[in-house]
Amino acid sequence: MNLKTKKILIGISAIIAICLTAGVVQAMDMFQNEQVGRVNVAYQMIEGKVPIADSSSDSEVTVYITKTGAKYHLYGCKYLKKSCIPVTLSQAKAWGYTPCKVCKPPK
Repeated sequence: MNLKTKKILIGISAIIAICLTAGVVQAMDMFQNEQVGRVNVAYQMIEGKVPIADSSSDSEVTVYITKTGAKYHLYGCKYLKKSCIPVTLSQAKAWGYTPCKVCKPPK
């Protein structure tokens, strides 16, 4: 293998290493920014704090929104497969979300 080929291979290796590092960083950012709702839900489940729909006030009831939808949902709704962001019922209402007709969260 000549010197030019070695330099090219070193350059390619460096580019691959940078891309892999960037991919890991991007994956971490995605996890932190977009999947934080799922992590919160998992912790709530572990701690036995999965929300119950008939809590005493809107500020205590947790419902779930998605990154792209305009509805709020109960945990476990089929529309929460891609994103699941926990918010209070009062927040969801204030932000203009309306209840899902499938899972029928509190109004």
